[in-house]
Amino acid sequence: MKYFIKGSTFALLLVLQLNPTRSVAQSPLAGIEEVVAAAMDEGKIPGLALLVVKNDTVLMSQGFGVKSIDSDELVTPRTTFQVASFTKAVTSTAIAILVDQGLVNWDDPIKKHLPEFSISDPWVETHFTIRDALAMNSGMTSADTIALFSSRSRPEILSDMKLFDVSNFRAKYGSAPNLMYFLAGEVVRSVSGSYDDFVENRIYKKLGMEETTLRFDKGSSNPLLAAPHDLKDGEIVQIQAYNAENVAAAAGTFTNIADWSNWVRLHLSKGVFEGERLVSEKALRETYKPHNVLTPAYQGFFNPDANLLAAALGWVVGDYQNHKIVEFGGALPGYGSFIALVPAQNLGVVILTNLELFKCLPTLIKLKFEVLDRFVKE
Repeated sequence: MKYFIKGSTFALLLVLQLNPTRSVAQSPLAGIEEVVAAAMDEGKIPGLALLVVKNDTVLMSQGFGVKSIDSDELVTPRTTFQVASFTKAVTSTAIAILVDQGLVNWDDPIKKHLPEFSISDPWVETHFTIRDALAMNSGMTSADTIALFSSRSRPEILSDMKLFDVSNFRAKYGSAPNLMYFLAGEVVRSVSGSYDDFVENRIYKKLGMEETTLRFDKGSSNPLLAAPHDLKDGEIVQIQAYNAENVAAAAGTFTNIADWSNWVRLHLSKGVFEGERLVSEKALRETYKPHNVLTPAYQGFFNPDANLLAAALGWVVGDYQNHKIVEFGGALPGYGSFIALVPAQNLGVVILTNLELFKCLPTLIKLKFEVLDRFVKE
């Protein structure tokens, strides 16, 4: 399959204009287009967008390949993708903003803000906190079937939570991750009036992310949307976009790297964007704190070489080249993505693709670290 490359590395051109004696080979991103093209060929990825932010500057915002195997329309920095679980960090940041406003606390019982919250164990019901939801401490088994994999409405999903066993509460990490972020989103909704409006007005619009949305109808009808694809019997096939709006707080975001660069800049700048503080450094730092040590299975998904990997609030944190790395992945049918921040280096890397994540996972992990390695040395 032939892949097309489109875009330019503005920062590299600017460096050359300001310092014409500096060679291209000196740029950390020299030759990265060939690396990406090889990765796409290896992973059979139709389209990919790559973002690199360093020191509050976008060094690369570039599209590769095509939006759909049925057309020759190229991916650009404005091409939209579903980024799925990237939304979890958005939800934890929304909670952080509410903490700043004094409207909630991390360790408030869910029941304080959602009186209708009901689960199978009365003690757990009264002790289940916002932090428990964000740290995915429910211990519920197979509960995501009522969230991500159903057409149940949000009130129905909330009501159905009482059907699941919680005997592993705070003893088993990662059960029902999408249901837990749905629950955190319901807290935002209860306190602010609307989860979707709060996120879009207090985060996305404040960051100038005009093409980013949680609304499925708006995102799926966007002419700039990259079509989702799967790999079946060795062949790439186009599939339908998946409607995750009922659990938008877990997986609902449509975005592009032009917009998402501002999200990365917000976090690397410790809650400040373009001179305006959107969230306190203290509250944001809480979202990066490790809460649960991850098993080797999770380590293979994020960072196989990490000495220690832990779940934070909407993020996974670990070690990389003697630095802390804050990262996460996104997976919905037809899309796969990674985001990685190295705060000590003021560095962020984002990869978005229009191929099912688990069909190209090793390729994307390798590409993520190939980009990071160009900037971070032991």
